[in-house]
Amino acid sequence: MQKTADALARLVEGKLVGNADTVVRGITNMEQLDPGCIVFIQEPKHLSRVEASDVSVVLVPPQISSSSKTLIQVPQPKLSWAKLIPHFFPARTFKPGISPLAAISDQAKIGTNVRIESFA
Repeated sequence: MQKTADALARLVEGKLVGNADTVVRGITNMEQLDPGCIVFIQEPKHLSRVEASDVSVVLVPPQISSSSKTLIQVPQPKLSWAKLIPHFFPARTFKPGISPLAAISDQAKIGTNVRIESFA
């Protein structure tokens, strides 16, 4: 899933500093600065490392206002980063059903719209 920096800034209610059309292809962390991704930093001392990488956008606290990267300023960068995770890794959906290979007690109470896999 791809999103623009502008779309991400709106999702986290942040202030965009830089190119609104920057494309972000994923989310990453400081240990693995993947190209085309968004990352967060909480302290200015980490900015030079991020700028030397190929990440596209950086979530930063308001006191960081300039960079060679597109920035999204937010009060709590780590929290904003966590809020973006479901946008890049949506929860899987499962079709309801019970596998014929599932072992289910006769006394079990099974809800509606559940999925019980094989050998459960």
